[in-house]
Amino acid sequence: MITLTTFLRTISNGSDRIILITKSIKDVLVQKWLIALVMTLALTFILSPQGYLVPATYREGAIAGKNIKADREFLVEDVVSTEQRRQKALLNAQEVYDLDRGISSTVGKSLSQTFPLIAESIAKTSIQETAGEKALQLKKIRVDMEASLGVTLSEKEWTFLAKRGFPSEAADLAAAILAIAYEGKYVLAGELSPHAREIGILLRDITTQELKELTDFKQVKTVEVVRRSIEAEKDRIPGDRDKEIVDVALSLAKKLVRPNITFAKNATEQNKIAILEGIKAVFYKVQKNEMIVREGEKITKADIDKLDALFEGQGDSWFLRSTAFLGMFLTILTFSLVLYPLPRYFLKTFENTNIDMLFLALTAVFQVFFLKAGLFVCESIHTSFPSLSSESCLNAIPFTMGAILVTVLINRNVGLVFAIFVSTLTFFLFEDKVSVFLYSLMGNFVAAYHIARCRQRSMFFKTGALVGLVNITVTICIALLHGQFSDPQLPVKLLMGLLGGLIAGVFVSGLIPLFEFLFGYITDIRLLEHANLNQSIFQEMIIAAPGTYHHSVIVASMSEAAAEAIGANSLLAKVSAYYHDIGKMKKPIYFIENQHGWENKHDSLTPKMSSLVIISHVKDGIELARKHKLGRAITDIIRQHHGARIVNFFYEKAKKEAKTNGQKILESDFRYPGPRPQTKEAGIVLLADVIEATARTLKDAAPSRIKNLVEERVRLIVNEGELDESDLTFRDLSKIMESFTRILTGIFHHRIDYPEQPGNGSVEAVVTALKHGSSRKKSATHS
Repeated sequence: MITLTTFLRTISNGSDRIILITKSIKDVLVQKWLIALVMTLALTFILSPQGYLVPATYREGAIAGKNIKADREFLVEDVVSTEQRRQKALLNAQEVYDLDRGISSTVGKSLSQTFPLIAESIAKTSIQETAGEKALQLKKIRVDMEASLGVTLSEKEWTFLAKRGFPSEAADLAAAILAIAYEGKYVLAGELSPHAREIGILLRDITTQELKELTDFKQVKTVEVVRRSIEAEKDRIPGDRDKEIVDVALSLAKKLVRPNITFAKNATEQNKIAILEGIKAVFYKVQKNEMIVREGEKITKADIDKLDALFEGQGDSWFLRSTAFLGMFLTILTFSLVLYPLPRYFLKTFENTNIDMLFLALTAVFQVFFLKAGLFVCESIHTSFPSLSSESCLNAIPFTMGAILVTVLINRNVGLVFAIFVSTLTFFLFEDKVSVFLYSLMGNFVAAYHIARCRQRSMFFKTGALVGLVNITVTICIALLHGQFSDPQLPVKLLMGLLGGLIAGVFVSGLIPLFEFLFGYITDIRLLEHANLNQSIFQEMIIAAPGTYHHSVIVASMSEAAAEAIGANSLLAKVSAYYHDIGKMKKPIYFIENQHGWENKHDSLTPKMSSLVIISHVKDGIELARKHKLGRAITDIIRQHHGARIVNFFYEKAKKEAKTNGQKILESDFRYPGPRPQTKEAGIVLLADVIEATARTLKDAAPSRIKNLVEERVRLIVNEGELDESDLTFRDLSKIMESFTRILTGIFHHRIDYPEQPGNGSVEAVVTALKHGSSRKKSATHS
């Protein structure tokens, strides 16, 4: 099973291989870009405004949980004004009537065709055998005729026409009367409404489908008016015509009057629809940064219209959603790339491995997610306790958690850069509020500066309290700046600011051990735990390799003093020096400091084999460091404390033997694998290790000789290029040499010779001397 720790080690140094990781992901540069892209994508999802992906939903009458501003200029439809305009347009919509210009000719033609047919049918009834059958046949003919013409004949008219054989003269006269009655007239079934007469109507010719507006209604008559006009035409018919035929023709003509213009319901509705479609909606403009609804206010119908328009512009267009998301993604990625080189290339305080990059990415995502969750909690608190505004509760959000984590686990400068990054992201999360940015930035800066040397758990609480005080100060400044010092919520904001700092300190104190375990970091608190010389590993070293133990204690003292002199991490240097030679515990007697009169094991080995044994203590030390979970920082110094130097004694011995036997030797067989020291602390441990071991060989430990020795060894190591990657300056080296000289002079200071006492130094002689009040001074013994 692949554990997270194994995965992190793979990312950090590539020493462990995971089968599931493809060849491309093993590339360091690919890993960096993958971490950056995944982090940016996660931050984009968290920071994207709600409207970019899922439009927010609001309902009329609800209480706004936060201030909502217009992020751009947009138009909102005035629904009431638009509806009023529509209703006005509908009132002026003209009705459509179908016009049948040939209705009189159609009726006349129908009469002319029907009368001969009826006459023929009546003639055929004369051959019926019985009177009953004939009566039934005539009745049927009458019904069919009335149905065909659309009239109802009186008994008198039917009897007359049937007796006369439905003369064509009557039909022609009725048709002529109808033609005269329809001439120049528009005939309606009933009266037009006053509104229709006021605005006019539209006439649609049923033949050509042409529309014509009619506003002059002098020629518009009703059916009843036309029928009365026909009755008036009776006297104008020449008197030489058969009176009975004239009466029947006039009666038929009146009964055959039909409207030649009829209301077209469907056409009228279509006309109204066309008019409504042509009506433009009424809009009003909402300015950018205009407050749409304020926190705590009831949302009205007008607010709903504005909110719908706001989120419609953000969410309904796939293109807009995509560009907004892409813009957020590229902004965060660009800002990350701009800040990325600062700690390493400008501040020169950051190794910047991939595991560091992964830690920073995860911390950034964790911090922003925590801020987003804090917003949700603030709104929930406001819902439960309306007297507490959600804006006041924002001050309780722990803005400084990420910066404290980064500072404690990496260093102060990286923590400050991280603070800038996270604080800038608050612009997207808190609707471009400069006050929140200042609030976050100030708190993060103070936290990163104050927590840099954290050697007690209580330091987290103290830092949180200090951040709380800074939060209070910044809140007061912002209130004065905005003229809100009389705000009744100000005391709540101040209390929440103090609480926010304390929450950050408490939360980080609980998270630090988890991040130490996951990423292999080591804090000063953990270093203090490792500095306890009563641990089992040191007890084993005292027994198995006492000389190495004594050497490590002295190197630790030298490293601590030198690191303090140049402002490096003295605790890391000291603790790493304690452990730098733990690999010698596997083969202690092969190292000179542990050989007390015993046979030298190297006498029976070739120089090359002796060199391999000596060099192997670095690899063995790394294995023991991992076994005891000493952390990446100590393990790296164990790996680097000899750099890429040559085991000079055995190399020279091998060269002498090679001259004798003519064999070739390789310098690489006698050189430590490295790497060279990458940090100031590693460089200090290397120098202290070499100088302490060399100082043991001094027969005359006079201060001047010690000083010359220190300068000579430092100069030699510098010339070998072992400190080129450690960032140690010549100014630093000067202070380090001064510190080493002072420590070694104290250790190897000259002791006075005591004159021998009577009894040849026996216990009895000493007791006798004490009884006589001897006041000789005793010298302190240093080891």
